[in-house]
Amino acid sequence: MSLNFQFTDKERFNKLTKEEKQQNDCFIWWAMLYDLREITEKNIDEWLWRIKFATKINGPTYNKADGTPYIPTKKEIEKRIGLTTNADKKTRNQFIAKQIRFYNK
Repeated sequence: MSLNFQFTDKERFNKLTKEEKQQNDCFIWWAMLYDLREITEKNIDEWLWRIKFATKINGPTYNKADGTPYIPTKKEIEKRIGLTTNADKKTRNQFIAKQIRFYNK
């Protein structure tokens, strides 16, 4: 299966800076890694929680140009409301179990 994505909120997408658009790749891949298929107003806090949890358990998945881990703020996630993918969506407990299995390998 290939990972597909789209931004359903074109107006919000068009307001992103060039750098923010480059960071969108993180969010697209994170949808698959963190088992969330879309960014909505209702799941922003879950996105932030899962990113922070996985980073603490297994380390960062993306570093900024200066080498520091990129952990988005709530506002940065909000800017991507409307991102949808075909990634699997799992409960928080399923996600935690997946991260622990990965850590133990």
